[in-house]
Amino acid sequence: MNCLPQHGRVNCTLCFEGKPVVFDETQRTEAGWRITANPLAWGSSAPEIVVLGFSKGPTQAGALTSTPHDKIAYKGSRGNVGKMLAHVGLLTEAPSDLYVNAVDQLISDRSGRFHFGSRVRCTVERFDKKAEVWQGSGGGMLD
Repeated sequence: MNCLPQHGRVNCTLCFEGKPVVFDETQRTEAGWRITANPLAWGSSAPEIVVLGFSKGPTQAGALTSTPHDKIAYKGSRGNVGKMLAHVGLLTEAPSDLYVNAVDQLISDRSGRFHFGSRVRCTVERFDKKAEVWQGSGGGMLD
């Protein structure tokens, strides 16, 4: 049995206690943290390999309304993802500029070896009291 979601938007309301959810609008705030209901998945739902980030950061979350789905995952970091996959033997070693295209292909392949997502598929932000802003990266997010 496969428990990974299919490529695209993920129908999940778990963090919102079963209440109605509007994609990328519904939010829940608790103890200085905020989660926005916008879970997504890429690649195969029956993969050999699962590649997970923590959560969509500001670059990815900010691209949801203006960027095609297959361009959101690891947006701005695909070269680094390719280098890491090559380092552990999952991609052929290549010049750095070729990794972006290789990762592009893996992310869009719905029946390939890879599934891409996040440990937390919705956007997670932490309130920075000093700056009085919500931050989706840096500032101790992963502490």
